[in-house]
Amino acid sequence: MRTKARTNGQISQSPQSTQNAQNPPKAASAGGGEQSEPKAPKPQPAGIDELTGVWNRSGFVAAATPMFRSCQRRDAPVALAYFDFYVDGTTIPTPGDPTVDRVLVAMSELMRKAFRASDIVGRIDPLRFAVLLPDCTDEALAAVDGVRTLTDESTSQLKLAAGMVRNVAGGTLDDLMFTANERTKQIKREQLAE
Repeated sequence: MRTKARTNGQISQSPQSTQNAQNPPKAASAGGGEQSEPKAPKPQPAGIDELTGVWNRSGFVAAATPMFRSCQRRDAPVALAYFDFYVDGTTIPTPGDPTVDRVLVAMSELMRKAFRASDIVGRIDPLRFAVLLPDCTDEALAAVDGVRTLTDESTSQLKLAAGMVRNVAGGTLDDLMFTANERTKQIKREQLAE
């Protein structure tokens, strides 16, 4: 319902103060004011990876940025995990190869099951997945180790380097992604040296 006001002989309409269809009312939280766990945005067609159905790089960054900033404003813990596939030696696994694609699809399914609805999962490079863990708890961090262990057991042709970093005060999402990348490279070098 709109209210009408007269100004200089003209009628103007002002929107009612209640929410409209573009801003649906927010559900009241149960538990007397406690907020429920935020849900990660659903992938949209332009932002999803066609093979795996998770966010692609641009979709991941677009979804992760506001979640990361929200954690920073609230001084909430946030972590970023990278899962990087590779093979021993000089052979480079190639997406499009049926064996590699099966591993990538299986990995995306495993990650969707292992992580919380509020965690943001993306395939950010042909052989790399990332997971942003907002408001990360010990259980969420344990999921990273669980995915690493299950993946190591199920992929014989591809090796996995998994690195995780936690946010430092004043850092940006780009800083976190850079640090996770460097950590994952270091883990890969250590694994290749074994």
